[in-house]
Amino acid sequence: MFGRFAANIVVSEFLSEFNQKIGYLLVWRYVTEKQKDFEENKKLVNELSTAVIPTIIDNAILVPCIGKMTDVRSERLVESVLNYCATHGTDYVLFDFSDLAEMGERSARILCETMTKYNGS
Repeated sequence: MFGRFAANIVVSEFLSEFNQKIGYLLVWRYVTEKQKDFEENKKLVNELSTAVIPTIIDNAILVPCIGKMTDVRSERLVESVLNYCATHGTDYVLFDFSDLAEMGERSARILCETMTKYNGS
């Protein structure tokens, strides 16, 4: 059967030399492979934008925050960090905000409130 299919379709008016509408011109371009590449690249960017780096300090990780921190990105970051901590027995998380270009109030609240709730008991 058919898998997923992607196409760019552009419909334009087809005009005569006297600028009268004769009909329509439909241009259809198969872009399924480009769409697959785009989705794979988007997934890779999402994974790299929530990097977790082990440190030489026992039970500690470094999380560099780069670029613009959106609400969606901060939620993904929290999920990624908490999953990593749970599976690796991490006790300390060091956030590096030095390359962060922008962070909204809600994003900051998501990070601060969620990451400080755990008290180890």
